[in-house]
Amino acid sequence: MIGVIDHNSFVKTHRRYTIYVYGSRWNGQGIYGDGSWAAPTGFGSSQFLFIENNTFTNNDPVYFGLITDALAGARFVLRYNAIYNGYPTDHGTESGGRIRGSRAMEVYNNTYTGTNMANFAGGSRSSRVLFHHNTISGYWDHPIFTLGNWRNFYPFTPWGGADGTNAWDVNEPTVFFTGTATSNSSGTSVTVSGANWAQNQWAGYTIRRTSNNCNSNTITFAWINSNTSNTISYTDNGGYFTPSLAFCAGDTFEIRKVDHAIDQPGRAGGSLITGDPPIRPAGWSQATEPCYSWNNGQARFSAGPGVRADVHYFDNTPMPGYAPYVYPHPLVTAQPNAAPSATVCSQLQQRLDQLKLRRQQLKRRHRRNRKLNQRIRRLRQQLQVQHCV
Repeated sequence: MIGVIDHNSFVKTHRRYTIYVYGSRWNGQGIYGDGSWAAPTGFGSSQFLFIENNTFTNNDPVYFGLITDALAGARFVLRYNAIYNGYPTDHGTESGGRIRGSRAMEVYNNTYTGTNMANFAGGSRSSRVLFHHNTISGYWDHPIFTLGNWRNFYPFTPWGGADGTNAWDVNEPTVFFTGTATSNSSGTSVTVSGANWAQNQWAGYTIRRTSNNCNSNTITFAWINSNTSNTISYTDNGGYFTPSLAFCAGDTFEIRKVDHAIDQPGRAGGSLITGDPPIRPAGWSQATEPCYSWNNGQARFSAGPGVRADVHYFDNTPMPGYAPYVYPHPLVTAQPNAAPSATVCSQLQQRLDQLKLRRQQLKRRHRRNRKLNQRIRRLRQQLQVQHCV
């Protein structure tokens, strides 16, 4: 889908997504998003769904609001919006089954305002991302835009897991280590006999169980988070159905490395995939096209499984040769609303009044709360930043 969504006010009190974006049947190529993935990314072009000059207000007292979800080769631009306690996100080529993940997003010139509920400014499980020139206040210190590939820790059907042997991915041919579990695994860690490793030398690699002494019905691989001299700690199952990787004493394993997984953040293109289940084209490959982040204050990308700095993403680095699409979008008929959202101002003031009332209650009990005072000061600053006072 391409076009523009503009000058709307979205107010909600639940965690469900506000806007679902899909790229099905791109260039007439089926319902799964394969056509979008095979086509050039085209940043700065009109070939995106533009979401601009809207207000997104999340009144949920517990959870951050999810502004977007995106799937099936979706391409969207989120720009010049007022965002209150929320963030954009997508899905990857994994939990949606045959459907491919989101293809690309640009997030820029938005004003994020929060009440210190969390630090998420965005997240992607497959899109190539450009994140720049956003103003963020009222989020925890050092806001993050997360990038991660979930197939690095779970074997989603029909693609399978990124375990270092999957032909959909780019894998190192080397088996870097083979060993044996000294004892049953504990949680998501296993101790290895005869090892004397350097601290974290296997972080970012993949551990793959090659035997099953206890006939356990678990995942057979995981992304390695860290290691000591003889113990490896690895990812869990992400809350999905099959239990996390487990070992019994005497189980054998190998350590492999996945360089790039299909459709992960920072990868793009590839030959057209067809069929269900998907048929891998002859000579299948994709290209590395990094994500870029710049001019967002303290906000940075945060790498999850499968994603590597200076390969799949660059912080504080403008994308070479990039220029945003014309603003306002040619389809917009209303004038851009430069004034602060009355809803955002109202919500900030309401939250401030609640905290001030709480402080008065504590004062009557001769109690003080330093963190509460800090939150009050920050809300006052946010009201000033938004020009609400």
